[in-house]
Amino acid sequence: DAKPPKKRARTTSSRAEDDIPADSKYYPPEIWYDDGNVILIAEDTVFKVFMGFLSDVSRVFAKKLSAPSTDKPMGGCRVLKLTDSAEDITHLLKALHKRRHPFAVVRAVLRLGRKYGIDDLREDAIAILRADFPDTLYGCLQISRDGWQAIDGRRGTEIEAIRLAREIGLLKILPVAFYFGSQYDPPKVVELALHGITQDNGTVVKLSTNDQARLLNGRERLIRAQAKYSFAWLDSDDGCVASKKEGCRRAKAQLLRKLWYPFPKVVALLSWDKDWESGLCTGCIVTAKDAFEDGQMQVWDELPDIFDLLPWGELANHDDGSTSDSSSW
Repeated sequence: DAKPPKKRARTTSSRAEDDIPADSKYYPPEIWYDDGNVILIAEDTVFKVFMGFLSDVSRVFAKKLSAPSTDKPMGGCRVLKLTDSAEDITHLLKALHKRRHPFAVVRAVLRLGRKYGIDDLREDAIAILRADFPDTLYGCLQISRDGWQAIDGRRGTEIEAIRLAREIGLLKILPVAFYFGSQYDPPKVVELALHGITQDNGTVVKLSTNDQARLLNGRERLIRAQAKYSFAWLDSDDGCVASKKEGCRRAKAQLLRKLWYPFPKVVALLSWDKDWESGLCTGCIVTAKDAFEDGQMQVWDELPDIFDLLPWGELANHDDGSTSDSSSW
């Protein structure tokens, strides 16, 4: 089977811009993978993907990539210049890299890849988990908006991800896995936390007692954090035009009811919603959006602590999936 894509880049820091022609300077962020090993250039657009993946899915690419290259490597990567339009290549690569894998496949590859020493395949499976449970705010916002890109998940897949992360020691995915698991309405969160999820083979996957408490208590702390950091502007007149205050206060009260009743909704790590601007003056909108985005970064920084996990920096020391883990962390 074709290898899935690995974790995508979030910045341009690793791009070999000095080596790339001046007329080829556009990098679609969704098709630039830091750990890719081949650079494709179509018109003025540069892509960084995986040679093995392209060879697996396309016999034509396999032939091109197996032939000697006449182009100078860029940033240590093989270069392949294409005559197709940048738009067509963008659509093709997006289609190829958006293939999703059932969680059962990811789990099996991780377990058996370690047992039988199939390191490349195991690394690919780890990359899938990292891609769909990212360790950056940008990545989390993207998954929240577009859904999982590599995993063909369902409601409760977060429980399986937490258990698997514990099993293999891939702790850095835990904050976002717990966050995604907390986004359901409280009755569903309680059901998932206490009763787990039934897999297709009938096996019930449940969280440890410690992780059950993390999910349940963490959701409550998350609601308090988003009220404190992301939505404090609902109780403020900062930025409001004096003549609009009464109308803006009514609009904010309506939004508060919408977000908190009948159950508080977890929206701290979602992108700003234009619907929240309804009934607000321009000054309130600008102030509210800035406050929400500043608060969002604060929530992100505190996310591990909210779920009683190690800080981000310490989680990074347990990010290779090479050791099992105790749920006491």
